[in-house]
Amino acid sequence: MAYMKDEAIVVRRLAYSNTSLILSFITPERGLVEAIAKGARRENSPLHGTLDYFAAGELVAAGSRHGGLEVVASFALEDAHERLRSNLDAYAAAAFLCEASMAGCQPHDPAPGLYFLLRELLARLNAGQAPLPLALAGGLGVLTALGFQPQLDICANCGLDAEVGEAWLSGERGGLLCPACRREDARSWPVRGDALEALRHLSQAPLARADRLGLSSHARQEAARFVAGMAESFLGFRVRSSRAFLKRFSGSEKANAA
Repeated sequence: MAYMKDEAIVVRRLAYSNTSLILSFITPERGLVEAIAKGARRENSPLHGTLDYFAAGELVAAGSRHGGLEVVASFALEDAHERLRSNLDAYAAAAFLCEASMAGCQPHDPAPGLYFLLRELLARLNAGQAPLPLALAGGLGVLTALGFQPQLDICANCGLDAEVGEAWLSGERGGLLCPACRREDARSWPVRGDALEALRHLSQAPLARADRLGLSSHARQEAARFVAGMAESFLGFRVRSSRAFLKRFSGSEKANAA
């Protein structure tokens, strides 16, 4: 039985029987890894308390001979990201980012860009950076890392220029729609300049500067609606937390505070 070592982030954690866990990890070298941690729920297990949601560390796992779940041999915990668990907005943001990453990541497909982006996002949320701007910037970054870059300068459908005042925003199409193409998505909506400027800033600025753009209530709601809608449309309804994310952040004032 071959053992494989990799850096890893726990993006899903399910109880299995009274003693074990089913886990999903994002790794840089092997993409999505799904494994069972036998006996991890026992207090005397060396794995007990190390494999919590959002935990980052070094994973050693044995591959399955039949292509099923791998078996966790050890997990050297590096950062549990415990502080973000005490902030509901930070937790909601982390859950959305982890689930979106898991939904788009594939087994045996190296994903170093996605892994290191997610690692930085969790570290920043854990350090107390404002959750909403970071979640929006991170969500756009995760989608881009998975190959779904939002189109925020031209029509996502026909490629023509889409001007503010005449442009519509579509999560399903992944960006702006011109007047002629907006009928392609009945759920698209006219976008205002402040919301579009916010999305452009969040998609391009370094994560450290994501919270330096003051978001109006309207811009916040539109940006959250777009990011959640794009995640659902491009990654499928596997991103169950997108609706909770939208509900949490579309009206949250404190999440926008730096």
